[in-house]
Amino acid sequence: MTLFHVGMKVVSLRTHFNKGALVGVVKGEIYQIRKIEFYLGQKYLMFAEHPVIPYRLDSERGWDAQYFRPVVETKTDISIFTSMLAPKQKERV
Repeated sequence: MTLFHVGMKVVSLRTHFNKGALVGVVKGEIYQIRKIEFYLGQKYLMFAEHPVIPYRLDSERGWDAQYFRPVVETKTDISIFTSMLAPKQKERV
């Protein structure tokens, strides 16, 4: 099971709109978790990019966590490509 936490960036695995909500999530888009709630054994995520939308008296409507995965941020190292562009030295015989 993936561990989510507030502040984590996640990517949506599908496009979905909640009933009655004016916002949705789009497949491939990145969202930042603002709040996590549990309801009937399911984990729901609320995002910083979305306004607060009251759902129940003590809650707001969230997005099912199973349709998201964490964003893996890697540092880009292009040194291998820049070395390929450098002119090669000819060897003296």
